[in-house]
Amino acid sequence: MTHKRAFSLMEMLLSLFIFSLIISGLYTSFGNYANLNHTIRNDQSTEWHLFLITLEKELEQFIVEDVQYNKIFMLDSTNMQAYQIILQNNKIYKTPGHQPYLYQVNDWNLSLDENLLLIRLQFKNNQIFEAHLVVRLNSP
Repeated sequence: MTHKRAFSLMEMLLSLFIFSLIISGLYTSFGNYANLNHTIRNDQSTEWHLFLITLEKELEQFIVEDVQYNKIFMLDSTNMQAYQIILQNNKIYKTPGHQPYLYQVNDWNLSLDENLLLIRLQFKNNQIFEAHLVVRLNSP
């Protein structure tokens, strides 16, 4: 008489339970990864802070002539050349030329309060940021 060795019902249930725990853990991990990846790709705060640093350094080299709703008019004090920082085609850049500072911008509002430049910016993903920068103004 030969006895065939096979798994018992308890062993099969236990292995099925362990397998389902592993699959459930993997499913949760991939879901969390997808959410984190989506958040990182859509969060514009890093770009906003890099833009502010760049803009602040740029404005240190220029005299601000005027600020309109969405334009900054500047003058280079060394060669007296006029420049503008504008929003066009969802990009903020300096003209003349085309030096982009920030992409995926839906709108930005600028105002000048004495020598304080107030910036309110909205990205295409509807994130809104605000900042205040000190600027050099043209003396009357």
